[in-house]
Amino acid sequence: GGGWAARKGVFGAAGAQTVLCAGWVPTTGALITGTSRGMLLEWQGGAVVRSVHLQSQWPIFAIAVSSEGIAVGGRGGRLLLWPADASPADARAARPVDLGQLATSMTDEYGRLRCLLSGDSPCVRALAFARGTLLVATRAGELWQLGGHGQPSCRVLVQGHAVSRPRHEPAAVGEGLRSETWALATHPYLPSTFVTAGDDCTVRVWDADKRAMVCMRRLRSPATSSDFSPDSALLAVGCADGTTLLLEPESLTELPQRPWAPQAGAVCAVRFSPDSAQLAVGYADGLVEVHPAFVDSHALTAARGAGPTRLLGAHASAVCALDWSQDSGVLQSCCEGMVIAWWDMEAGGERVLDAEQVRDVEWSTWSSPIGWPVVGILAQLSDGTDINTTSRSTSGHLLVSGDDFGKVNLFAYPSSLAGSACRVGVAHAGFVSHAAWLCDDTRVITTGGADNTVMQWRVGRGGSGRSSRALYDNERG
Repeated sequence: GGGWAARKGVFGAAGAQTVLCAGWVPTTGALITGTSRGMLLEWQGGAVVRSVHLQSQWPIFAIAVSSEGIAVGGRGGRLLLWPADASPADARAARPVDLGQLATSMTDEYGRLRCLLSGDSPCVRALAFARGTLLVATRAGELWQLGGHGQPSCRVLVQGHAVSRPRHEPAAVGEGLRSETWALATHPYLPSTFVTAGDDCTVRVWDADKRAMVCMRRLRSPATSSDFSPDSALLAVGCADGTTLLLEPESLTELPQRPWAPQAGAVCAVRFSPDSAQLAVGYADGLVEVHPAFVDSHALTAARGAGPTRLLGAHASAVCALDWSQDSGVLQSCCEGMVIAWWDMEAGGERVLDAEQVRDVEWSTWSSPIGWPVVGILAQLSDGTDINTTSRSTSGHLLVSGDDFGKVNLFAYPSSLAGSACRVGVAHAGFVSHAAWLCDDTRVITTGGADNTVMQWRVGRGGSGRSSRALYDNERG
């Protein structure tokens, strides 16, 4: 029979403010709160008894209180630490910790930062004491662990793509941020290595076995697509500003020479030919370009005498998929309007108008949501536009797709019968933006567009005998 009785707090001389966080001080029984104006308020009996304005910390997003001490953090990029028996309203008793300085000290073997810094200091969103250490969650989606006395040591526990607004764009009141992850590529030889990139202007290399990020690099523009060359010498990253970056996969060093100029519109798809001699680039305006590229001692040079860059225009909407034939002679392109086209690269990029001419072509990859081998992946009444990604396994026996409903669907390949059965997995909070197989076909990597998550799915052989609708969906839609 108990209940809660609410009453309004009295701000007094501090003035009414928006309270963002709070914590109880065990030694005094007082309540301390952080506000949007960067003020710490100490409450007793429902009224503010002491206050302090932390000019460099507004707004204050996080407060952590325990027997180990009191920690306060916010947008200013600094932590303020008090002893457990001190009052947070006494700013002189606080010990500041510069998170920006700690972040710049965390680098990999190539000297690249291991934390996401866009020019501003890390913004603290949550704090918690745990076994003599302090856990710090930042706005960039990172979880840090701070420990030690004097100059704290710092370790990054969790990393990932995050919501990020360019510095030149002002924050409008009530305006939602859109930051998605679309680029994904798996290494052609290393079965645990893959790369992701997204709207936070970072490209990240991951180790699937360790479930951890290996290294990252800041980009000048949001990334929309990526692909490894089959000989693993190059990593191509397409960007929203129409540029295509060529990186050395291990160090993520940008190669200085790019034999093409940026086009109008974002790059939506990139694909190396199986012989690593050509790179196809698809744009948001429907244009497809094929660039000659030759790798010599891990340096990219334009092919002398190879002729001009081939410009191929046939799509009225954004190009969403590119695939090469095994002999690098035919290029297949697909757009968001569900139009598929073929190009004879040996004939100078001439378009193939008769589908029968490519009926027996062996494709090195398959990423198109339409075509004879993937007729069965479409749900009832689906026109294919709800499918964001498809990827055929290296062995050519399985196909995975991701859709707007957050489902990851596993099919046999080819799936040429309408309504083919599939195994369905659901984990992403929103639509699945990309899916790709690791080179040994043991796992599938997927990225969530809106939730910015990277997930790996282990592909096992059936043996449990279960065939429930939770695993196999024969009436999708």
